[in-house]
Amino acid sequence: MCRRVKQFPCFQWAIVALYILPATGCKTSFHRVNFHDYCSDAKQQVRIKYSMRIPKYFRVKDIFAGAEVGHERSYLYPDSSVIYITTFEAGPNESHIADSGYAVVKFNHKNQSVPIDLSGRDSNGFFWREVIYRCASVGYLNVSPAEKNMYDKAVQTFR
Repeated sequence: MCRRVKQFPCFQWAIVALYILPATGCKTSFHRVNFHDYCSDAKQQVRIKYSMRIPKYFRVKDIFAGAEVGHERSYLYPDSSVIYITTFEAGPNESHIADSGYAVVKFNHKNQSVPIDLSGRDSNGFFWREVIYRCASVGYLNVSPAEKNMYDKAVQTFR
């Protein structure tokens, strides 16, 4: 009987550990997220639907603007990295794009059917990337060198 009493607390700790460990911020597993909005075509607004697989354990932040038609959804991680999908003209990486000299490329790319991929490093050594499609942009910022490949894979799943 004493033996069981001594083993039971260990069993309880094992169960607690199984629930706590996945929530510690390990981003090795992915979660599918969906994004819906409208795209202003030449003559009409078209409903757009996108999805992508991103690392788990994020907080969602949505931004809607009254003056500019659009929607931005950011997935915020505990280490301050961010993945986003936006239909706004200027996304979270706009300052990085301007600092890197890509602003002219982005402006000339408006309404093109082929996506454009812009990327670089910020002054703190973190990576950023933005892929601009006709009706939306997807990207990330504040990504450490150790996690860059994982975030690149997430951006590549954007459909």
